[in-house]
Amino acid sequence: MIEERDFAGFAIPFTSAVAAATFSFASIPSASFAGAGLSFVATGVSVLPLAWLAACKRIPVSHALGSVILAGFLCGLVCGFSARELSVSSTAGPLSISAENFGERMKGAIDRMEFSSSGTNALVKALLTGDKTGLSKDVTSIFRESGASHILALSGLHLGIIYATLTKILSFAGNSHIMVIIRYMITLSICGFYTLATGAGPSMTRAFLFITIAQTATMLHRKQSLRGIFWPALVIHLTLFPSDIGKVGFQLSYAAMAGIAWIYPHLKGIWNLQEDESDNGVDLLHRIWDGAALAISCQISAGIPAWFYFGTFPKYFLLTNLIAAPLTGLLIPCALVCLGIESIFGNCPAILLNITEYLCNTMTFILQVISGM
Repeated sequence: MIEERDFAGFAIPFTSAVAAATFSFASIPSASFAGAGLSFVATGVSVLPLAWLAACKRIPVSHALGSVILAGFLCGLVCGFSARELSVSSTAGPLSISAENFGERMKGAIDRMEFSSSGTNALVKALLTGDKTGLSKDVTSIFRESGASHILALSGLHLGIIYATLTKILSFAGNSHIMVIIRYMITLSICGFYTLATGAGPSMTRAFLFITIAQTATMLHRKQSLRGIFWPALVIHLTLFPSDIGKVGFQLSYAAMAGIAWIYPHLKGIWNLQEDESDNGVDLLHRIWDGAALAISCQISAGIPAWFYFGTFPKYFLLTNLIAAPLTGLLIPCALVCLGIESIFGNCPAILLNITEYLCNTMTFILQVISGM
């Protein structure tokens, strides 16, 4: 069985080689279908036979791992260089065009929502589509200074909330084998289409790959862990889009996930809730600690590259994330319900609009207070 060590043994040199090949050019090229195809072939030809030989114990594991490391580096070079040398111009396919048109219709429907303030329309549009052009400078400054800029930038947080909402809704259909398959197909189709509709940025692509790998492992009754998902997602992402390695969103997204995968379990383990503590109110404090441990883990791993690019460090990131994350988890589903009703019926009930606007105003007010501290 392929272990996490084997994935890491391939993914780390692969990523290093892609970075070396990509950054050796003056300008970072666009991803190439030809380069992606070459890398897939090279990966399959070099790694699969080695994995089979190691599984059959025909070669020592140490030799197999060394070969996998070498194969990862060579495949990374092929992928990175071919993205530039074999780049081909191509037009967007029908699915991408349909998704792009759908994204524009989403923006139009949000603009038509009858909120009492146009600022709410702009904030909802930023949260659901990533379009921040309508936001005022004051609102953008409040989110940035409070350490909540990641909420405005479409990321794994947004797609994760949408995925969790879909899973909850579809869970009422039951857990029969056929329903599990149907739920799998519907969830991935909607998440994938939404990713395309919002521009398929590096962070959204990363989140979609994580969801796809996790759901596929569940379908195949395979054990899964965030560490086990991290490496194949990284390799697939860079195979398809090698130039993404030079984008800030890609680096911060994977850095944050690395913190969650490798740092968070240790911080969370500092306080393990005992069975006799779950009934005396300590459970709430334990959940707060879990949220704090998660925020600290992300900041430890993603804080350094964020400081390198932006030269700032949010002093109150812990307070911001403990408050903003739950609010975002409520706001996005409410905004999606309003968007769906507005798109289908042309008029969203006032009570839903008021709830959504109240959540938007509450989040903005809290972040304004934090940014002024």
